[in-house]
Amino acid sequence: MHNFIYSNLPVSLKELRSNPLPTKVENAMKKSLASIEIRQIVKELQSLKGSKLDTIYHPKEGEVYLLFHITGEGKKILKIISGKFLYITSSRPIAGEPSGFCLLLRKHLDNARVREIRQLESERIVAITFEKEEQKKLYIELFGRGNIIMCDKDDCIIGALSYPSFKDREIKAKKAYNYPKMKINLFSMSEKDFTSLLKASSLALVKCLAIEVGMGGPYAEEVCIKSGIDKGRPSDELVEDENAKLFSSIQWLLMQAPSPGIWYGDQSATDATPVDLALFPHAKDRNFLSYNEALDYYFTNEYKEEKPISQGEKEIAKLKNIIDAQERHLSQLELEEQEERENADSIFVHYSTIKDIVGQVKTAAEEHGWANVGRNLKSLNALKKVNPRFKTIEIEL
Repeated sequence: MHNFIYSNLPVSLKELRSNPLPTKVENAMKKSLASIEIRQIVKELQSLKGSKLDTIYHPKEGEVYLLFHITGEGKKILKIISGKFLYITSSRPIAGEPSGFCLLLRKHLDNARVREIRQLESERIVAITFEKEEQKKLYIELFGRGNIIMCDKDDCIIGALSYPSFKDREIKAKKAYNYPKMKINLFSMSEKDFTSLLKASSLALVKCLAIEVGMGGPYAEEVCIKSGIDKGRPSDELVEDENAKLFSSIQWLLMQAPSPGIWYGDQSATDATPVDLALFPHAKDRNFLSYNEALDYYFTNEYKEEKPISQGEKEIAKLKNIIDAQERHLSQLELEEQEERENADSIFVHYSTIKDIVGQVKTAAEEHGWANVGRNLKSLNALKKVNPRFKTIEIEL
């Protein structure tokens, strides 16, 4: 049985489907910390309150170590990788020639006591308040290229790891420190504000949750799985019941008891998370007493830093992507060609029948108008559908 659409306009090829072939999933390494992960780290770092900062190391670009002494416990080492990670590590840094930034931090913070450690709302920024003769604040930015900024008690910048200038803010000595804020605070948002953000978003659901709500990729996908809602749905097309399910799933995720662990793929560790996630298809092979401990193990034993990609490798990858896309396009065109050949053969076999039906339709349209063709040709069993707007008919043979 074949269905044909007759039109007074030329028939074009069907729109090419996007990526009809299965996608290969690679084992990816962790690239940065999500807001939810930073919140758990900061909770665990409260053990540093009251401790004394012994010294500071800056062994290589973007990497800073703060060595604390806790009475009755000994030393704790906080490792900071600007723009990416912050956690307590068991690995002592190799001391080298201190940088200018390192000397500046030592001048103001050596022997200072930790008074407060907090996350700024749901931003990927950690603020540590120190006190010696007077208060100093260290803002650790764990997004983009990252930064470490030292300020006085009034948030006036004393010095920074880098001094970038943006459209809406500038990192410069003697300037007030300010930071880019998310549209919404993930940890205190209301359901009404959450729904308004979804309605105003132009992104697919999972991207909206990851970027605009600030959850990060894995946790955005987890919420979609928990809610049973397709992650590719446009955020602004969701209905009230779906928005409520998503909000409830986010609250459920935020209230999960810590269960720090490392998740393993087919070949290597894929992630280290503070809670269990249904997202990962493989078992969690390792459990830890704290998320800081899980991160330390992950980066000491599992993490493989990605090599910078050369310009030549980028060009090769670009050409491979073009070839893959062309091969997929060619395969699709071959399938469509075969389908059109089969249709043409069938049309040829039933040519006289089709010609007769089309003639009757044209006559009925001229006499009664396209809107009445279906009613006037009820006896034509092969005529299955009439579309007056586009002046097309569907014939079943």
